Amino acid sequence: MKKLLLILSLCLILVPATFSQAMINIDSVTVEPPNPTATDPVYLHIYGWCGYGAALDGPPAVVNAGFTHTVNACYIVNVLAVITDIHDSVYLFTGPAGVHSVYYNIMQNSDQFTPVCDTQVTSGGETVNVMTTSINPNEQGQFSVSWNVDDHALAYNLPDKKSRTISVYSTNGQLISKTQTNGSSGKISLDATAGLYIVTLEDKNGIVLRKKIYCQ
Repeated sequence: MKKLLLILSLCLILVPATFSQAMINIDSVTVEPPNPTATDPVYLHIYGWCGYGAALDGPPAVVNAGFTHTVNACYIVNVLAVITDIHDSVYLFTGPAGVHSVYYNIMQNSDQFTPVCDTQVTSGGETVNVMTTSINPNEQGQFSVSWNVDDHALAYNLPDKKSRTISVYSTNGQLISKTQTNGSSGKISLDATAGLYIVTLEDKNGIVLRKKIYCQ
């Protein structure tokens, strides 16, 4: 009986020490939706898990400074908590059009008896291209952008020779190519793997054409 009590006592002593090393595991941090328009709300999604229970210590702090957005999230890990899967959504902003920078910093407590975020889990950032919604449907028929399989290039036809910008994005929002047009028609070589891409055609007043193109 004395041996049993001794073993139980040692276990109780060792649990906090072991737990103090438990960290939450972040699988991914994403900004959604990809390629939002100026009227779409943009969110930061945090996915992960923890061997012990973990939960946000209140809503994450979001600091918006123009086109720069910073998220500070604090997770409290406790052996008595029951939620082990992490999927939290944080509202960031809605518009305006342009390239926004999103940064995040995720912290947790290092001791179950001290609910203070004093240990960094991960940090990072990404850019988000928010597209304008001011597309005149009556003008879209004057512009065309298509995929030319033979030349492995984007072919464009415009109503005049004014310079415009053609941008190509992956479906997760990454900018693949950005080129100025030269003349009322032409081709733009695109070194990209086969897949679905979002192409925008923009003049000085904003985007005049936005379409999805499958490149082979």
